[in-house]
Amino acid sequence: MGISNKVDNYTSEPMTCGHCANLTIMKIISEGSHNRFFDYPYNTDSITSFLKVLVCPTCDKFNVFETDNWAPDDHQGIRLYPEPRVKNFSLASQGLKNIYEDAVIAFKIRRYDMSVAMCRKTIEFLCLDLGIDDDRSSLSLQDKIEKLRENKVIDDMLYDWFKALKNFGNDAVHAKILTEKTKVETPKRPKHPKSMGRVFDYQDAKDILDLTFALVEYCTYFKPTYIGLCERRNKDSKQSEFNLEESTINYLEEALKDTNKIHNYYAAIIFADFKERIEQILPVLIEIATNTDNKLAFIKEAAIKRLKKLGFDAVPELLKLLSLDKKSRMKAIEILDRTRLIDTRIIQKLIEIINDDSVETDVKSKSLDILLKTGEPAVNVFIEMYKFKNRSIS
Repeated sequence: MGISNKVDNYTSEPMTCGHCANLTIMKIISEGSHNRFFDYPYNTDSITSFLKVLVCPTCDKFNVFETDNWAPDDHQGIRLYPEPRVKNFSLASQGLKNIYEDAVIAFKIRRYDMSVAMCRKTIEFLCLDLGIDDDRSSLSLQDKIEKLRENKVIDDMLYDWFKALKNFGNDAVHAKILTEKTKVETPKRPKHPKSMGRVFDYQDAKDILDLTFALVEYCTYFKPTYIGLCERRNKDSKQSEFNLEESTINYLEEALKDTNKIHNYYAAIIFADFKERIEQILPVLIEIATNTDNKLAFIKEAAIKRLKKLGFDAVPELLKLLSLDKKSRMKAIEILDRTRLIDTRIIQKLIEIINDDSVETDVKSKSLDILLKTGEPAVNVFIEMYKFKNRSIS
């Protein structure tokens, strides 16, 4: 591949920066081409890729774009760096991908109302792609999401997530956005901007963007991967048991370490459904299940269900929490009360807690409540411990 350096050379068309989202003429730092050949039964074909390394004049950061001779009119091409966020929307239409990218760009430049409007449009495109809706439909966004759930395209967690978002399903609010001009000002605190004459503020738009990403990713990547594996193994999708493909696991592990908590939670729940990475996801599931933030109520029940599904595989992590400080013990007791994941090891630990003079009174009280609710199994363990203790003394 030939690479050449450019001095004071600029793009002929405005390009969208993947960092600051500005559409602007960029400086060309270097460019080159590369030929790829494809062998067919009766002939050989080739494609020439053109690569450009550009610098955005607004944020002074690098972008790498690729175009090819098969699409000579596509001046923008594909951005290779930074990677677009929609890289895993494998079965989504190009229209959906474009609209979602617009939503991300609007968010980056703090046009939060417009970002939310583009998120709604993205979901409408998703419904079209999935055959849930057509262009002539008069269904509201709420109706479309309900149809996705009724047709088992999405699960209850995603549906509850949608309902938890303020005004996102309100058609009247969005009609106002499209018909009224809103005042756009630069927030004084970029990381936590305030709403200035807008219907949606920074946090609203971020929550809605996260939901939109999760909905599209679930419908166009995770679920098709699941169904494809089932079909290849000739098993019913509701009954088959299998391991996630390595590429999917790697992507979920990245999401598990992401700075965005919602991505952490969603990845942990997906892993729990496949009983993968149990040691890594248990602390995350417990954090969700014991979180007191009302905004996370939609995902709390999903975490409880997954802990129940993991069954006694969750016990080692709960035992660890019961051996730590008061806050950790109270978390473990809350989980035990909700899930009833109580075996001999848990009962023994709870009995030790109520006999420990250093443990706080409220922790002892709640531990005793769990033992009383457990009934006969707890009594039997207590008797065996009592017998052992007396034999040791004698």
